Amino acid sequence: RNSLVGSEMCIRDSDRMRSFLETSAPEQLEFLPIRATFRAKPLPGARYWIMVCRHIIECIDFERSKYSPIEGAPHRLSFSRIELFEPAIPKKVVIFRSEYDTDEIYIRDSFRKTLVASGLTGCQFYDVNIF
Repeated sequence: RNSLVGSEMCIRDSDRMRSFLETSAPEQLEFLPIRATFRAKPLPGARYWIMVCRHIIECIDFERSKYSPIEGAPHRLSFSRIELFEPAIPKKVVIFRSEYDTDEIYIRDSFRKTLVASGLTGCQFYDVNIF
């Protein structure tokens, strides 16, 4: 069984991370270039990208999750506990977002291990309950 982890690696990523993700998870993400600045001056060095997940999957187990609606955003929910229903996630998909929890990227644990083994840093992971 593949386990899933949540990740906060989604906002800005370097050329190294982009190259790794394009090779290790082909066609699962799109990358939009951004111009990173600090105090209105471009940051030197690596270019940065916003990652866009190509897979938005309805896989939240609402009966087991604890959540509340976000005021003013009818299609957004705030989760204090999230449970995912694994059979809803296609086996070929290793990186995805949920329709209702758009702040997080979910990745399969096997892919997390590959990412950690690559030596790339800057990602945070946490366990997600799946059924």
